[in-house]
Amino acid sequence: MIRIALPQHLQTLARVGPEVEVSVSGPATQRAVLRPEQSGFAYMRLGLDELKAQSQMYSTIYDRLSQMLNKGRGPSEAVAAQPTKEFDAQMGNPDEFVRRAFESLWAYLSPDA
Repeated sequence: MIRIALPQHLQTLARVGPEVEVSVSGPATQRAVLRPEQSGFAYMRLGLDELKAQSQMYSTIYDRLSQMLNKGRGPSEAVAAQPTKEFDAQMGNPDEFVRRAFESLWAYLSPDA
């Protein structure tokens, strides 16, 4: 039995607490631990429709954050603008995600970089 600490977004996705226990047959490799069908968390597998929806969600958020960065907005303004509002019900509190995603765009999209 292996205990795994999960970040908030995965806790929300899997509908579990901060730690999960996974039983692994054989050696405790990363692949064995993360294999959902063996870990009892098969519902964490995403189908094509879910992957497309998730890709569309990230694309929408990227576009919104890019526009804010190009207008000279800062991380606090990005969080206040709620660029993820229609996704919050399924994904949970987005504040830290939005802040980090926005900051990650600075070097990528900044004209001075």
